[in-house]
Amino acid sequence: MLALAATASTVAQVAQPLEPPRVALDKLPVTARIDLPTSADWITFGFGSVWVVNYRPDRVSRIDSATNRVTADIPIGRNGCRGIVAGADRIWVATCGDGVINEIDPKADSIVRKIPAPIKRGREGAFAFAAGSFWIPDNVSDSASNTVARIDARTGALLGRIATGARSDVVIAGFGSVWVASSGENVVVRIDPATNGILARIPVGPSPKFMSAGEGAVWVQNRTDGSVSRIDPATNREAARVVANAPTQAGDISAGGESEVDDGVEVGREDDQERIGADVGAPEQAQVDQRKGGIDEPRRHGRGRIQRDPACYRAFQAWQKCHSSRTPTPVAPGLGWYGAT
Repeated sequence: MLALAATASTVAQVAQPLEPPRVALDKLPVTARIDLPTSADWITFGFGSVWVVNYRPDRVSRIDSATNRVTADIPIGRNGCRGIVAGADRIWVATCGDGVINEIDPKADSIVRKIPAPIKRGREGAFAFAAGSFWIPDNVSDSASNTVARIDARTGALLGRIATGARSDVVIAGFGSVWVASSGENVVVRIDPATNGILARIPVGPSPKFMSAGEGAVWVQNRTDGSVSRIDPATNREAARVVANAPTQAGDISAGGESEVDDGVEVGREDDQERIGADVGAPEQAQVDQRKGGIDEPRRHGRGRIQRDPACYRAFQAWQKCHSSRTPTPVAPGLGWYGAT
């Protein structure tokens, strides 16, 4: 079946879903559980460690991936938000409660600088680090987040704002570009960091939000119908739309690395009530096999602790996660990580 995208010139192949098995959490081979403060969420990898943002209390926990031990708890400002990234020999985490990007020195396990940023509490989103800059959805100048602010990581100077479209809440970096999902306009905007110019506006599925770059493509989680758009960076077109059956107001998506069962793309789904703390059950996760064009090995994940699972991934070079609500999942050499009770 073929589906016509938002522009007449862009036709994307719609892949039919496979009939997938369900793998219960208690059937996965857990090798370690690492207790963290409650409400663990954003996660990144670097400097031989896993870095996890916690909300109560507000801090970043550092986990040694070799020993599975928490080696540091670093206090941060209120309301960690929009992700945590590694770059330029630092860990960077945004806090919307005080409107800053916190610079963490991994040698000292402490915050060494706070950079003002146009962020405040609001919709979920993500910022990116690329070309020596932060690329941040600006919800201070405009609550609809129609622009992305570029801030120099070294000086903290605002280098410009790029108009990308309504509800541009999520920004990622990949393939030498910056990618912005506009949920209000159902497009992904590609920015050239060398010029701040827009290279393409790519129609995708309804209400796109979280994205991931890997496996030769940019993968977009379309929240309204639960599909996943695959963008070919060589053509700037939606090359396929996978029926992932994961509609959600939150969730996440990740790509790259090698699964024990197959290479793939992980799509996380969580009920919006879970995002605000109501206990309504574990989110579901589906793995998209880009070679088959369908769904492979969905899994249901719990929450509470960080768990380590060799069935999840086998690659450290890709920053990805088996997402679960409030306790996301890092990748470490030979093992995957996810949250569980």
